[in-house]
Amino acid sequence: MAGPVLVIGGRGFFGRRISEALRTSGKEVLTGNRVSGDVALDLLDPESIEAAICECRPGTVVCAAGVAAAADAADDPAGCFRVNVGGTFNLLEQLGRHCRAARLVFISSAAVYAASADRLPEEAPTRPDSIYAASKLAAEMLCHQHAAAGRRTAVLRVFNLIGPGQPADQAPGEFARAADTAMSLGKTEATVKVRDPQISRDYTDVRDAARGVAMVIEKSATGTFNLCSGKAVSLEELAGVFGEAASGPRPFRLELEGSLPPRPGDPGTVTGDPSRILEATGWKANTPLRESVADLLADLESGAAKPEG
Repeated sequence: MAGPVLVIGGRGFFGRRISEALRTSGKEVLTGNRVSGDVALDLLDPESIEAAICECRPGTVVCAAGVAAAADAADDPAGCFRVNVGGTFNLLEQLGRHCRAARLVFISSAAVYAASADRLPEEAPTRPDSIYAASKLAAEMLCHQHAAAGRRTAVLRVFNLIGPGQPADQAPGEFARAADTAMSLGKTEATVKVRDPQISRDYTDVRDAARGVAMVIEKSATGTFNLCSGKAVSLEELAGVFGEAASGPRPFRLELEGSLPPRPGDPGTVTGDPSRILEATGWKANTPLRESVADLLADLESGAAKPEG
């Protein structure tokens, strides 16, 4: 009988949704976290990984842990590589020693791709332009070695996520908090500073993306897959959706002020091609952006607990 799914980082923004989607699909799920979870697990502590794996005997391991914010990675490059690369190495070493039959699903990032105005398929060139992106690509290389040893491995390159519980260090989370604060003060508008209102990203509802992870596991898909909607939305357009979702008896407007300095290596447009994951699993993003934004605002207004990192 296949063992449970061990979700490392299962208390974070994405990891929590992955755990929920897997349970909904009928899987037994255990979360592994450094601070809290079903099992104690620290990617920087090989002994804790060994103990967790030997205790759980997972059939599948989802690695959704690590440094997830580009700003945090830039502030501590060495720490980012210790966790995202060294931690991945520790995990793969312990899986190879104690649980070779377990399937691995590694959560990577679209940041590994070279900048392009075109839709990005999985074969598109990679050229990480940030410490965070470089750490993710290096971790992917370790996963490819793991797969080359005959172990079932899937790497999911996740594009921008949006939805309830989103951290404030991501644009939708920042927009939501600005709107929520303004509305709580009785204001009908708010202003957020950005680098360029025309920067465009491929947003997928976090619940859709989590369902995609569950379907990759259900279909036993291996290889590298984009997890994305295939549609680019500018920050200006996103702000308009927030204005629509926040409007009640009185219209609300979220203004963007393009006064922040540009970030080196930050592409103007990022759009993924989801064709491969659709063909392999039947998954596609289907939550309208307006619904994702409305749910994010409602979650914030309700005072729901912030997910752990």
